[in-house]
Formats: sequence, structure tokens, C-alpha cells
Amino acid sequence: MENAEEMQTLVEAARSGSVQSVKQALEFGIDVDALSSDHWTALLAASEEGHTDVVELFLANKASVDTQLPDGTTALFIACQNGRVGSVRALLASGAAIELATDQGYTPLMSASRKGHTDVVELLLANKANVDTKRPKRATALLIACFHGHVGAVRALLASGAAIELATDQGFTPLMTASLNDHTDVVELLLANKASVDTQRPNGDTALYIACQFGQVGSVRALLASGAAIELATDQGFTPLMSASRKGHTDVVELLLANKASVDMQRPNGDTALYIACQFGQVGSVRALLASGAAINSTDDTVCAVLTAALENGHTEVVELLLAAKMSLVDWTLEKGSQGTVALGRHLKEKLKEASKTAGNDSAIAGCWRGVEEQLLAYVGESRLLIKLADTARVVGFLERATNTALGILNLLGSPDGISWHQALLREREDRVAFFEALLVDDERMAREIGDEQQQLEVLTRLKHGLERYGDVLNPRELDVMSAVFDAVVRYAEVVVAAIPQWFAISKAEWSRAGASPVDEGEEVCVRDASLLAMLNHPNVRKFYGACHIAKAFVIHEESYALDSRGATWSYLLGCAHGLAYVHEQGLVHRGLSVNHLLRSYTSKKGLLSGMGLVHRQDAGRDLTEADAVRGRKSRSPEITYHANDPSVSSDILAFGLAIFDLLAINHEIGVAASPDESYKDKWERVDIVRERVRQQPTQQLPATQTDYVKEAEWNLLLGMCAADPAARTSMEDVVYQVGVLAQQENIGHSSTTKAPVTSSATVEDVSLYEIQTLGMTLRETLHEADELCSELETLHDVNRAVWVRLVDVYEQLESTRTPLSTSLVESFSLILLRFYDMLDKSAFGGYSIVASTCAAQTVSGKNYSMHHDIDRLIYNSPVLESTSGVHRWRPTWEQVRQQQQKAMQMILENPSSALRQLKSDTKRSEAVALLQFSARESGGISSLGSTTPLAQLGGTSAGTLPQWFVPAHQVELRGHIADGSFGAVYRGEWLGTDVVVKQVLTDQENKENRAQFRQEIDLWFSLNHEHLIKLYGACHEGRPFFVCERASQGTILSSVKGFDRSAAWRFLHDAAEGLQHLHDHGIVHGDLKGNNILVSDNIAKLADFGLSIVANRGEVPASGDEDALGAFRWKAPECLMGSRPTFASDIYSFGMCIIEVLTGKFPWGNSIPDEAVIRNVTQKKLIPARPKTFSDAEWDLVTRMCCFDPELRMNAGAVVNCAAY
Repeated sequence: MENAEEMQTLVEAARSGSVQSVKQALEFGIDVDALSSDHWTALLAASEEGHTDVVELFLANKASVDTQLPDGTTALFIACQNGRVGSVRALLASGAAIELATDQGYTPLMSASRKGHTDVVELLLANKANVDTKRPKRATALLIACFHGHVGAVRALLASGAAIELATDQGFTPLMTASLNDHTDVVELLLANKASVDTQRPNGDTALYIACQFGQVGSVRALLASGAAIELATDQGFTPLMSASRKGHTDVVELLLANKASVDMQRPNGDTALYIACQFGQVGSVRALLASGAAINSTDDTVCAVLTAALENGHTEVVELLLAAKMSLVDWTLEKGSQGTVALGRHLKEKLKEASKTAGNDSAIAGCWRGVEEQLLAYVGESRLLIKLADTARVVGFLERATNTALGILNLLGSPDGISWHQALLREREDRVAFFEALLVDDERMAREIGDEQQQLEVLTRLKHGLERYGDVLNPRELDVMSAVFDAVVRYAEVVVAAIPQWFAISKAEWSRAGASPVDEGEEVCVRDASLLAMLNHPNVRKFYGACHIAKAFVIHEESYALDSRGATWSYLLGCAHGLAYVHEQGLVHRGLSVNHLLRSYTSKKGLLSGMGLVHRQDAGRDLTEADAVRGRKSRSPEITYHANDPSVSSDILAFGLAIFDLLAINHEIGVAASPDESYKDKWERVDIVRERVRQQPTQQLPATQTDYVKEAEWNLLLGMCAADPAARTSMEDVVYQVGVLAQQENIGHSSTTKAPVTSSATVEDVSLYEIQTLGMTLRETLHEADELCSELETLHDVNRAVWVRLVDVYEQLESTRTPLSTSLVESFSLILLRFYDMLDKSAFGGYSIVASTCAAQTVSGKNYSMHHDIDRLIYNSPVLESTSGVHRWRPTWEQVRQQQQKAMQMILENPSSALRQLKSDTKRSEAVALLQFSARESGGISSLGSTTPLAQLGGTSAGTLPQWFVPAHQVELRGHIADGSFGAVYRGEWLGTDVVVKQVLTDQENKENRAQFRQEIDLWFSLNHEHLIKLYGACHEGRPFFVCERASQGTILSSVKGFDRSAAWRFLHDAAEGLQHLHDHGIVHGDLKGNNILVSDNIAKLADFGLSIVANRGEVPASGDEDALGAFRWKAPECLMGSRPTFASDIYSFGMCIIEVLTGKFPWGNSIPDEAVIRNVTQKKLIPARPKTFSDAEWDLVTRMCCFDPELRMNAGAVVNCAAY
């Protein structure tokens, strides 16, 4: 090998272009083909720099002309890339391989075309370069030149006969790529050479559509001039005008309209260009479309779809533009001489606008004004009078709160001005009632407003919902007119509205971080989906908030993102697998599982299953409705679309496997670069193409051979999931386990799952002496204790014993090994043994009844399933362990025991009286009934437990009343103890694979009132879904009550703000204020606000422990002076210290004390002053703590107004939110 310094000398001489230096180096004897440290030869370096004479000198000295860099690059490729025509000519003359491509498939001709070196392109073509060579699955030289806009190269390629219609595997033609990047001169050249102007990609995209989508007005003009079909739509019905309108390319929209594009053409679902522009908030497009006469109202002239689209997506400017277009949506009146108007909030908005102008746009009052405008947009924009009437209670309630918020910000509470604001709102309400009273006696107008059958149903449903949900804020006159309208519609339409589902909702605005998914299949499918979703409760199934099944049906849920949006990790896929396993346990399967069902939660950062499109397994074999057929075609799941089989667990596993494969393909596109200098924008456009292909044409079956971007373990998983024979497919339990292993390897950075011996520098000389530190026992002693525990747990004996005998066999192998064992091997074994022992110990300690043990058996089986796999991996990865003993063939035994457990469970469900008679107390019986209800729901499907089953007829707690949030104790694994409080104990725990906090509540369960109150509290908490409230996952109200809630990863707000500036503290306080406002808006008082109850997770503050609060309007709750029940003295409002129950106003006082605590890092009133002195200062002297030196005037003013002695003078939570934001 040549001396490295000498090799470097030759390369540097080549780069310098000094022929003399090169000659000297060669004469010195340096090998002409020697490689530098970065694998370059001297010829490669000279070709890059374009030193033709040096290149010729090397070639004359027999330099290898086709030496390649590690990425496949040759000297010819480099010279072409850099436009070194002299070097190219010399290399070709020496026989350089003209078609030798790089590892990514780029040929020298492609390289020159990409850079626009026309003279090099022409030289290569003259030397017979293949003009139509394609990169693998990708582009030709012509397409590359078109993409980069090099008109000279394009002209030369066309002159040499380049195939002008040769497209990529994704269907992109040269004309499309030039149009995408607005290379107008190239577009015109292609069209002049007879390029087909209307060629479509597989998804229907044309060059015109693509140019419109990306706003390339020059290309659009050229294409239209060549006769491009202006109405040719994609497979989804999008026209070029819709595409440009969606992206807000106003100049393109105007050009299309000037060329007679149909302004009101509709997609199959009825969307028009105007609707799409409104939906995406494209003001310029909306203005241009309206100027061209776009139809504003829907075809039945009763629903303003475009306004709704803008309203739901918060596009205020678009709404104002539509309203200004004389849509007659505001201030409806009857004919001349009308006695009223439907307007509400006029006075408040005028006052807020006036105050905002005085205070400035960055003031708290301006923020309040913007919030009011946003909240009233839907009401103001609604054109249908009776729908406006149905919204009365919600709007009135909001305006009352908003008025108090504004008065609190302006410090006008209790003032004459403040009273006049409320009086103005009352007058508006009276005028509005007069309007509807007049409408009721105008038969002709009333008949028009009642509308068609669909609107009649919507009016009645929303009227009834409004009265039931918000009706307590209405006065008798408002209630009377709403009831009269309801009766009038019923008489006219002769329809009756059934009971409104508990999940019914009309807007996602009721929740924080909520999303809405349309149910295009209509009312029947929406009701079915919502009814099922309302019964699901799992951390990896997207949280369901509500649904609207009338008019345009939609489902409301937690905000989430598609896993294909920015790459799927195995951790996210594990979450989806857990969710899928859960819905299968509920007796549910999908009518067409696809990539679209696999999501990521915005707030929890977990992988989620969407929960859409589920059906009961027992219903899956029935004939598909047309709506089901539509949904199946959309998903294109192979066994669903073509009806080869009924929807089943097996077809779900197949579809899940194919979806994972498609996600891996998208991940690959995200991880690789199409070219060395590919821009970020180009990369994501390329990824979007793959993503769209997956959504439109998902993989129907795995390829015959493993693809290069799928690892061996991943491929083996997919082969098992996608086996042609459904009976041979991997079980869902195995899928969860294998995905979990891949997620674990991903998290610790493992890139390979190949077998490797366990190695460690440390060893264990005598395994019999090895001790498990947390137990203080040797491995042999632990196995002995586990043996006794297995015998004690008779109900679970078989499933536990199968694990125990395997652990004993492995231990005996370890003990019999003569050489020292690696410490890592022994530790891995001890961890499995410890998990097994802990599970047995907790089961034995629980003292389960026969009912509880039988119900817990499936959960224990699941845990043991995981342990069996862990033992398998331990044996597989160790050279000293073998699995030859029969005890390691565990699957048949496990399956047999599982079936026996299911039979035992079914026997108890069919005749529960026998098992329940063994229980001595009503409390134990009630607990057992709840467990049986839960097990019936789990094993037989959500709706399997009808009113005629033996369990339902037992009396006591009926089967239909098991709450959705019920979590049995055997599903929750307690871990470290956190704290004890007056209410009970707090533990870290795990529930269904999710880290949680478990709070055991001290309450007398024999007392029916206590049990009822606990259940009512949990009902309220579970119904709340807000990013600034700790999430409740579930609870158990039978036996010893406990609840399972979200774990705050960063602790309390007090610990989180240490070391950060004041702005971080205020940001967290603002978060907490938003959570408090949400509680108050839903009629819930916290009752125990202090710093320890404001937690932080993922840099977001959240209120905790409001699950132990009381309902604001529950007047029967007695006042209490118990400090432990209501909270510490230092945070209490004076009226609470004097014996009154907590209220919204007392929460505000306590939150003011929290501000002092958080900003100073000290308790209110300090730590040394006794409680008695605090009580005297607050209740008798009417004092608050002294102003801390660090507080600004504005900060202290806020605290003093929150902590007024008179509760009536304290601002509300909405005012605190606005003030804290500024």
C-alpha cells in the first residue's frame, strides 16, 4: 500500500491542475490508482476540477477509468455533474462506461441533465448514451431536466428522441414535473413537442391540477393555452379550481375563472371550491369565487355550508367576508313592524370593542373581546331561525359568563356600570323572545322556517338537547317560547324525537384539543359508531367525546394525528396494537382496518386506534348495508373490500400487518434523500406522494421477498400477520408481544435482533448464592416461596404453575453449569423471577373470592404470556441454556388453560347465584356483580349483557348501570408508594401498559350515600376532557374505591418553576387558570386549590384532585369546617373558614393564594405563623398576605381583586385567564 502522505500528494496535485507536479509524483513511483483516505483517486479529483490535460495524463498512464467511490460515483459522473466537457470527452475517448450508474441509479446523462450542462448532455448523446434509462422506480434524464427547469438540456434530450410520456412509477410525467416547479419555458417546449396535456396519474392528477395545487400561474397559463381540460377531476373529485382554492393561490383561481372554470362544480360529497376555500381559510380565493358568482347556500337553501366550514375551523376573516356578502344571516326580523330580533350579545360586543380600543390590542380586555367574537361566530352565522332558537340556552349561559369576565377585567363588578351591562343583556333576551312569539303566530313564515323532514328532525333534536343540557339558565318566558316552538314543529311535522343519546353534541368547541371526523355514511352508521365508542375506555383507543348524528354527521374525539404524517415508530405501533387487542376483547372487529385508523395522540404522545368502523363480531357476518359497503371500499382492506371473508379478528390482524408495511415504506421515504441536495420542501412533497399512494392504493399483499428497508425481525412479524391462511396468522397476543420487543429495541438503540451470546465482563461464580436484593432471598429460596404461592392460588394454579416449572428448569440449568455465568444472564433471569413472584404475592395478598379470582384469571394469563416469551428470549439468547425439556413447550398448555378459564367464567355468568351466595355481605355481593358485569362485557362483547340474562336479573346493581369508567382492581398493578393524605393513599402504577397514578380513597363503602357520592364525583370527572386537567382513566367504586389517573411526569408546579424565569411560572399559572375555567363552565367547584394540586406534564400545567370536589349546584351538600376535607387554611377563602361550602368564588380566592405561592416559592402567610393567626387575619381583620417585594403592580392588583373579602367582588375564572395571559 502506498504511503498515505504520498497518495495525498498525488490527489492534491491533480486538484491543482499542475501537470508538472503530477508528472513528478508519477515519476516518483506513486500508484496512479492509489486511494486517498476518503477513497478518491487522482483521476476522480482531476475530473471534478475539469483539468483536462491532467485527466489525459492520468489516462495515458493507465489510470482505471471506471473506479467508483463508495456511493458508485465514477470520474465520468463527476465530470458530467460539474459540466467539465473537456474531461468528459477525454474519459469517453478512453472507454469510460457511459451507463455506469451510482448506487441510487443516477447515470452520467442524468447528472448532466440535472445540472443543466447542455454541452455535456449533447456530447453524451452523441456518444450513444441511453436517453431513456430510468432510476429504479423513478425518473429519466428528461424528467430530471424538466424538474430542475433546464430548457437547453430538455431540448437536447427531446432532439435525441427522449420518450416525452415516460413517467415515474408514481405516474409523474416530464410535463407534470415542469408544471409543479413552474418552469414555464420547459412546459411550453414540451407542449410544442406534443406532450399529452391531459395525462393523469393513478390518482387522477393532471399537469394542470398539479400546477394549480402549487400555485404555478405561468405553467397554468401555458397549459390552458394548449387546451388542458379545465374540469378534469382527480379520483376524489377535486378539480383544478378546487385545488388552487384550497391552497389559497388567488392569482391561479382568478386565471381559471377567467378561462370559464365552473365555479360551482361539486365533489361527490357536495363540496365546492368555495366550501373548500372557506374550510381552509383562504380569504383571497373566497373573494375571487364570490366575485364570480359562487353559490353561497347549499342546494336546499336551508343550510349555509360554506359559513359552517369557516366557522368550525375558526377562520374569522372568511366569516366576516361571507357575512358582508349580504347573506342575510344576521339580525333576522319578521316583516315591517317586527317586535324583536334574534341578536344576542350586541351590547357586550360594543362595550368590549370600545374598551379594547382604549386599552390596546395586547390587553386582557382585547383578548376577552376576541374570545367573545369567536364563540358567537357560529350563532351569528346560523341562517335558520329555529336552530338559532335551539342554541338559546348555550349562548345565554356563555354571555352571562363573558359579561362577568369583562366586568372583572375592567374592575366594574358591583358597580352601576356593571349592573347596566347585565340589564342590557336581559333586554336583548326579552326582545328576542318577542321576536319568536311573533314568529309563532305567523303561520306562513313558521312553515318556511320548519323546513323539510331532515331539518325538522334537527330542530327538534337540538331544541330538546339545548333545554336538557343548558336549560337552567333560561327564564320562564324563554322556556315557554322554546316549548311552544317544539310543540308547533311536532304538530306540523308529525314526528317524535326519541330520547337523545347521552353522547349527543353539536360542536367540538365544548372540549379542549378536540377534533371532529365526518361520518360520510350518514346517521345510521354514526349512531352505531358513537354507541360503540361511548363504551370503550382504553389509553390506546382515541378518547370519544361526543357525536352529532343529524344533518352532517360527525364524531368528536381527542385531537390526534395520522401515524403516516411524519413517521411511525414502533412505540406508537405498540400503542395501536394494545388498542386493537382491547377492541377484540370487547367482541369488536373492523369493517376495513387501514392506515387511517392508526393515530398518535396530541396530548399523551401515544399510539392510538381511531375506534371508527367497528362492528360486533356476532354482527359481522350479516349482510353489509350500503353504508358499510362504502366504508369498506374506502379502506380497501383486501378481505373486506372483496368480501372474501367476513370481518374478523384474523382479517384485522392481516390488515394491521399490511398497514405496518405501508408505514415502514413511508418511514423509508422520510429517512432517505432523493438526491444529495434535495430541499426540505422537495423531500416532504415526495413523502406526501407516497403517503397519498398508500391512502388511495394500500398494499394488498406483502411482496414475495423482503424489502431492503424492512429488518429481519420486522419482516418475520409481517409474514406471520399476513399469512395467506387465516388460521396460520400470528395471534393478537403474539403481535402485541413482538411489536413490544421491537419498540423496546428501538428505544435502546438496537438495530438488529439476530441471535448473539449474552456477554458481560462481570461473572457469577456460584449461582446458588446469588440473592435478589429487594426480597433478601436467594434464587432457590424465591422459587420455593413461589411454589407455595402457586399452591395457595387454587383458581390460578394451572396458569401459574406452567411458568414456575419453566423457571425451575432454567435455574437448574444455570446451577449445573460448571463455568462462571455472566452477571447479565443471571440478572435477566432474576428479574423475570422477581416479576413472577411479585404477581403471585399480590394475588395472594388480595384475598380474592372465587368470583374475583375467576374474573382476574384472564389478566393473569396475559401477564404470564409475556413471561413465557421473556423466558423464550432468555433461552434463545444464551449459549448455556436449552429448551429441550417438555416444560418449555408451553403454548398448548397455555391455550388449554385459557379455554378452561373462559368456560369457568361462562359457567358463573350463566348461573351467578351459586357463586354470589358464598359472599356474606351486600358490599361483597355488589363488588362481585360489578366484576361479573365487567367480565361479561370483556368476554362476550360490549352489548352481550342484556336485561334478560341471569346476571341482570339478580337485583341490586343492574347490568345496565356498570359505568364506562369501571376499572377492576386486577387490571391495575401498584408500584411505588407516593404519599398518604386525608382522602387515602397515592401510588405509582400501571394500567393496560400505561404509567398511571392510583389513588385509594378512604370512605365507608357500607354507607350507600358515600358510595353514591363517590360514583357521582367520578361520573363528573370522567366527563371532563381538557388539556389542563389531569385525565381520569377510570375508577373502581366497589370494594375499596380507587381511581386511576394520568401521571404528571414533572411533578408539581412548585418544583417545575425552580430555576426558570418568571414568565415560565406565569405560563403554567395561565394553564391552570384555563383548567379552572373549564371546571367552572361545567358547574364544578374544585374546593382544594393549592400548589401541590397543580401538576406539570410535558411542560403543560394541569389541575389535579378535583375528583374529590363537589358540584356547585348540589345544595344538599352540607357545609363543613373539616380542614382536611376542604384543604389547608392558608389557601382558604374567608367564607369557607367561617363554615360555608366551597363555591366558584372561593376557588378564585384559593387560586390567588396559589399565585403568591408559585411566584414566591413560599406558602401564603409563610411557614411560621400558626393556623389560628391565619384564620383570625383572614376572617376578622379581612387581610391577605403582605405584598411580596418581587410582585409588580399589575401582578399584585390581580391577586387583590381575586382575593376580595366579598365573594361577589371577585373576578371569575375567565377574567383570570385573560389577565394571566397579559
